[in-house]
Parts: sequence; structure tokens; C-alpha cells
Amino acid sequence: MTLTHSPSGHYAFLASSATFSSGAIADEGYGLTHTTFRRPLPLAEAFAAMHAHLTGLGQPLAAVCGIELRISQPLSFEGFAQLNAGYKALLIQHGLHQGGKAPAARTNVAPLPAVVAPKEPSVYAFTYTMPAKTTARNFIIAGAGEIRPAPASDVAQTVTSGLDQRDLIVRLGETTPDAMREKAAFCIETAQGELRGLGASWADASATNIYTAHPFDSFLTDVVLSTMGGAAIHGVHWFFCKPPIQAIEFEVDARNVAQEIMLG
Repeated sequence: MTLTHSPSGHYAFLASSATFSSGAIADEGYGLTHTTFRRPLPLAEAFAAMHAHLTGLGQPLAAVCGIELRISQPLSFEGFAQLNAGYKALLIQHGLHQGGKAPAARTNVAPLPAVVAPKEPSVYAFTYTMPAKTTARNFIIAGAGEIRPAPASDVAQTVTSGLDQRDLIVRLGETTPDAMREKAAFCIETAQGELRGLGASWADASATNIYTAHPFDSFLTDVVLSTMGGAAIHGVHWFFCKPPIQAIEFEVDARNVAQEIMLG
């Protein structure tokens, strides 16, 4: 992964796909503001609200470098591709696309119990750059689940075959404590790779989030907290939810921001 600069957004990102990047880091002289909607807003409404909020701050929508989605339930690989197609169109419509890639990192999960989940894909939170004096570079990484990357030669095949994509999932179909430990370790390692790609350190994170419907206390200390270094002083935030794709059971992301606010 290589860093690509977003001049109008004042951050650099790890280009990954047409729908999300693997992470973003603010330019020097800029910090990140993480903004949560008190109630998730449907996609179109959320993008309008994001634009209005940033306009009020004198910032362009291009400042958005992270978006967190909430969906009603985990999707098949085919359903996930359909969601991404609509989401990509929305990004392009709002100018949040650069060189065929999406600069903003993304986390996307299905909240539990189902009664609290939105009925349609919605935005739960977003992160954007603002001029700021910070002692450490601000960053955000995308949600990392336990699905291995496809070998380059097999990309076309895995895009069209749900079965092949399922085969990339770590300990597919298993949720024993041992299997969850292995899944979590893979996610932590993936997240560490994203951080290294940004030139950032996990020890600088101001927030670390775990997304799962399964217990993780048996490996929280040695798999998660021990890896976080000094950031472990902030603990972890557990979202009781399912990752966005069926059969994926664990996801993690992290950020270091200058400010946390809530809208609504």
C-alpha cells in the first residue's frame, strides 16, 4: 500500500478500492474531528448533513477522510457488492473520489440487537480534517475483518464467486474461543499493517474499537491490549454487532483524533 495525497482534503490515504481506503492521516498542521450522529442517518440524508456541517465550518466536503456505516444485517458477498455499488455512486456524486479510488476509510457493521439497527444503510459517524495544532499526527484506519486478501491472480475469480471469497475467511464457520482468538489476532495484525502504511503507531491511538457479537475477554489482554502499547490506557470500545459480511465474526479499527463531537 502506498500513500496518496488528497490536496483538497489535507490528508494522505492508503488507496485500497473504489469504495474505501485502508486509512488516512492528516497533513501537518491539521487534526481530525470525529463526529457521531446521535441517530444514524440514511446515506443520502447523511451526506447532505455532512456537507451542511462542514460548510458551516468553512471546510469542503473533501475534508471527510473517514465514514462509519451501519446496516440492518450482515450481507452475502453479492449483497455487499450491491451496497458498494450504490455507495460508490454516492461518493462520486459528492466528489469523494480520486483517481478511481475512495480516499475515505470506512467501517461498516450491523448493530445488535436487530431492533436498534437502521432499516436502511446509514451513516453512524464521520471524520474530517481541520486546521489544528497537534503534538501527534492524527489518523484513522478502516475496519479490518478476518478475511485474507485474495492473491492478485485470483482477484477476478473471487469477485464473481461467493464460495471462493468465503474460503478466504479465517476459521470459516467457527466461533469457539480458539477460533475467535485466531480471528482477532489476524484482524489486529491487519490493522497494524494499515497503521504502518500510514507511518503511524497504535500506541498513539485515542480510540480503539472492537466489533463482534462474541466474547473476547479470554484473549483481550494478550492479543489486543498488549499490542496497543500505551494506547491501552484508553481501553477498548466494544460495539455489540456483526461485521457486514455473513460468516465474518470480528472487526477492529482505531483512530487518533484531536476532537470528538456528537450531532443531533
